[in-house]
Amino acid sequence: MTKGKIAVTPRSLSCHGHPALDSLTQAGYEVYLSHTRRAAMPDDLRQFLPECVGYLAGVEPIPGEILAVCRRLKVISRNGVGVDNVDLVAARRLGIAVRKKQPAPTAAGGELAITLMLAGLRSAVVRSADQRGRLGAA
Repeated sequence: MTKGKIAVTPRSLSCHGHPALDSLTQAGYEVYLSHTRRAAMPDDLRQFLPECVGYLAGVEPIPGEILAVCRRLKVISRNGVGVDNVDLVAARRLGIAVRKKQPAPTAAGGELAITLMLAGLRSAVVRSADQRGRLGAA
């Protein structure tokens, strides 16, 4: 018997899996992975979220009318730093805890910043788009 179901919708976790999700299974939870290659839509959430006790959410909007039918849901954890996609008033009223990743500088963030600065300095994106256009490639 499981402790309940936990939905995981961020594409970075649900499409490719992640070893950290194994700890949920080992703790007795059933993990539901959304294998769509897009953010979950409200109709998608209506299909699987009402039976979940936990939800590791991505960028998809989580409106109050969806939360209202999720009688078992205890916590939403955002795979990111923002929670502006979650109806916080409805979550608070329904007793659903909302958690988010604490912001912290990461190597990947620094690398991306330097890459974008170099790309801007060298006009790499503009030149690449121009070259594709001239060659007729998509």
